[in-house]
Amino acid sequence: GEASRALLNLCDVSMEVRKVTTDHLFLFFDAHYRHDDIILQEIVSSMLSKLSKDGVCRKEMISTSRTYDVLVRLFKLHPSNKKIQKTSLLTLRNVSTESSITPILLNRGFLPLVVSAMSAFPNDVDIQESSCIVLRNLGSLNSEAAVEICSEEGINFIVKAMQNLSDCTPTQRASCGALWACIHDSDVNCRIAVSLGAIDAVICLVLVHPSDVFILENAIMILESLSSFKEYVKQIVDAGGISLVVETMRSHPSSTKLIRHGSIFIANLTQAYSSLSDEAVRCVTAIIRCIDENPTLVELIVDCSRTLHSLVSHSRKCKDRLLAANGLGVVEKIINQNASIQQVNDCAHLLLDDILQ
Repeated sequence: GEASRALLNLCDVSMEVRKVTTDHLFLFFDAHYRHDDIILQEIVSSMLSKLSKDGVCRKEMISTSRTYDVLVRLFKLHPSNKKIQKTSLLTLRNVSTESSITPILLNRGFLPLVVSAMSAFPNDVDIQESSCIVLRNLGSLNSEAAVEICSEEGINFIVKAMQNLSDCTPTQRASCGALWACIHDSDVNCRIAVSLGAIDAVICLVLVHPSDVFILENAIMILESLSSFKEYVKQIVDAGGISLVVETMRSHPSSTKLIRHGSIFIANLTQAYSSLSDEAVRCVTAIIRCIDENPTLVELIVDCSRTLHSLVSHSRKCKDRLLAANGLGVVEKIINQNASIQQVNDCAHLLLDDILQ
């Protein structure tokens, strides 16, 4: 036990020790099976988490089925041991970045084990963060995983992590990423998320973390996905969603991801209810500025041009604001710099026609 603990500590400071330990990992696996001593079990779990942080060691670990056997066994034998659950989740968090083993993790039944840990320790920020990152990694890499996350109540616990730990930045970065990974390509998952209170939870995160661009980008991407359903638009608007997203765009005009997805969100809302166009007037300048600073980002230009076309078509206020922000000059600029890109030209000329009318 003492020798194992000393080796565990050395793994933090020496690549050579990590490499040698990985090569002889079978010795720790054998000890895990032979001894029920909780201290030894904690050491084995901690050793796996430390080694899995190292890219070289991680690839060696995931090449043997015994790694998965031991990890599953640690989860199942010690469901109430916070230290083992935490370090086992760290291991799973690290190995889940390897997209090639996603089917293995699904087939081995790791998703229900992650959800069980979230359920057992709802207020532990480390467990919730690692769990959400695992769900995010698996959900974004595999559409089957996104379906299984729902079947294992994963979305339920992601939303609960948002609600219960709203002021914890690392956890909310993870939870936003996890929820978006689960819903962005699934109508069913979107409906499940809304039924569990996702709209209010996400809007709360934007209010609590107004300066964290990573959280804001993912939160707006979630709202964009949900706003594509007309039946949820009123709920989003009633929760203050449109004014909140508009102000967030105004505060972060240099984030291309935030501006692009915020623009799509605004377009979804105004296409559902054109009367909302006037409420979006305050984000027009931010959109124009972002396009002006990134005149060759095709996806940004296309989506933002479509949104501005919708706004200008329905709101004189938006048209006036666009003209005041040198919108005409910016549109001419993107046309000139993307002369060979038909998609950009089509959207930009449509907006240009709106401006000149």
